[in-house]
Amino acid sequence: MVNSDNDSKNKKYIANNLSDEYWMEKPKLVSTVQMHAHIGILSMRSSQFRQLFKDAMSKRKNKDEKIIIDFEGKVLYTAFKKIIDYLYLDDLKILDAI
Repeated sequence: MVNSDNDSKNKKYIANNLSDEYWMEKPKLVSTVQMHAHIGILSMRSSQFRQLFKDAMSKRKNKDEKIIIDFEGKVLYTAFKKIIDYLYLDDLKILDAI
Protein backbone atom coordinates (compact mmCIF):
# COMPACT_ATOMS: atom_id res chain seq x y z
CA MET A 1 0.00 0.00 0.00
CA VAL A 2 3.01 2.30 0.17
CA ASN A 3 2.97 2.73 -3.60
CA SER A 4 -0.71 3.60 -3.52
CA ASP A 5 -0.09 6.27 -0.88
CA ASN A 6 2.79 7.78 -2.88
CA ASP A 7 0.70 7.65 -6.04
CA SER A 8 -2.11 9.53 -4.31
CA LYS A 9 0.32 12.20 -3.05
CA ASN A 10 1.79 12.61 -6.54
CA LYS A 11 -1.65 13.09 -8.07
CA LYS A 12 -2.54 15.71 -5.46
CA TYR A 13 0.76 17.53 -6.05
CA ILE A 14 0.19 17.60 -9.79
CA ALA A 15 -3.42 18.75 -9.40
CA ASN A 16 -2.45 21.56 -7.03
CA ASN A 17 0.69 22.81 -8.77
CA LEU A 18 -0.15 22.80 -12.45
CA SER A 19 -2.22 25.60 -13.89
CA ASP A 20 -5.03 25.16 -16.39
CA GLU A 21 -2.67 26.37 -19.12
CA TYR A 22 -0.60 23.21 -18.70
CA TRP A 23 -3.54 21.03 -19.67
CA MET A 24 -4.77 23.21 -22.54
CA GLU A 25 -4.04 22.09 -26.08
CA LYS A 26 -0.89 23.71 -27.41
CA PRO A 27 -1.25 25.96 -30.47
CA LYS A 28 -0.36 24.35 -33.77
CA LEU A 29 2.05 26.17 -36.03
CA VAL A 30 0.82 26.71 -39.56
CA SER A 31 3.43 26.61 -42.27
CA THR A 32 3.58 28.23 -45.69
CA VAL A 33 6.14 25.75 -47.02
CA GLN A 34 5.65 24.52 -50.55
CA MET A 35 5.89 20.81 -51.21
CA HIS A 36 6.52 19.25 -54.58
CA ALA A 37 5.04 15.88 -55.52
CA HIS A 38 4.07 13.91 -58.60
CA ILE A 39 0.43 14.24 -59.61
CA GLY A 40 0.46 10.76 -61.13
CA ILE A 41 1.67 9.04 -57.97
CA LEU A 42 -0.69 10.89 -55.65
CA SER A 43 -3.66 10.39 -57.98
CA MET A 44 -2.95 6.70 -58.37
CA ARG A 45 -2.67 6.14 -54.61
CA SER A 46 -5.54 8.35 -53.40
CA SER A 47 -9.00 8.94 -54.81
CA GLN A 48 -9.17 12.22 -52.84
CA PHE A 49 -6.04 13.54 -54.53
CA ARG A 50 -7.30 12.25 -57.88
CA GLN A 51 -10.48 14.32 -57.56
CA LEU A 52 -8.57 17.33 -56.20
CA PHE A 53 -6.20 17.32 -59.18
CA LYS A 54 -9.00 16.64 -61.65
CA ASP A 55 -10.84 19.72 -60.42
CA ALA A 56 -7.67 21.82 -60.42
CA MET A 57 -6.72 20.72 -63.93
CA SER A 58 -10.11 21.67 -65.31
CA LYS A 59 -9.68 25.21 -63.96
CA ARG A 60 -6.22 25.94 -65.35
CA LYS A 61 -5.89 28.13 -68.40
CA ASN A 62 -2.56 26.86 -69.66
CA LYS A 63 -1.67 23.17 -70.00
CA ASP A 64 1.84 23.76 -68.62
CA GLU A 65 0.65 25.78 -65.63
CA LYS A 66 1.67 24.28 -62.29
CA ILE A 67 -1.08 23.15 -59.99
CA ILE A 68 -0.85 24.76 -56.58
CA ILE A 69 -3.13 23.58 -53.82
CA ASP A 70 -3.53 26.05 -50.97
CA PHE A 71 -4.97 24.55 -47.81
CA GLU A 72 -5.28 28.04 -46.33
CA GLY A 73 -3.48 27.10 -43.13
CA LYS A 74 -5.93 24.33 -42.29
CA VAL A 75 -3.36 21.53 -42.62
CA LEU A 76 -0.16 21.14 -40.63
CA TYR A 77 2.97 20.68 -42.74
CA THR A 78 4.30 17.78 -40.65
CA ALA A 79 1.00 15.89 -40.88
CA PHE A 80 0.68 16.48 -44.62
CA LYS A 81 4.31 15.45 -45.17
CA LYS A 82 3.61 12.14 -43.41
CA ILE A 83 0.65 11.53 -45.73
CA ILE A 84 2.74 12.26 -48.83
CA ASP A 85 5.57 10.07 -47.54
CA TYR A 86 3.13 7.23 -46.90
CA LEU A 87 1.68 7.53 -50.40
CA TYR A 88 5.19 7.32 -51.88
CA LEU A 89 6.67 4.64 -49.59
CA ASP A 90 3.74 2.66 -48.18
CA ASP A 91 5.73 2.33 -44.93
CA LEU A 92 6.48 5.13 -42.49
CA LYS A 93 8.94 3.00 -40.49
CA ILE A 94 11.50 3.60 -43.26
CA LEU A 95 11.44 7.32 -42.43
CA ASP A 96 12.47 6.71 -38.82
CA ALA A 97 15.81 5.36 -40.05
CA ILE A 98 16.56 8.45 -42.14
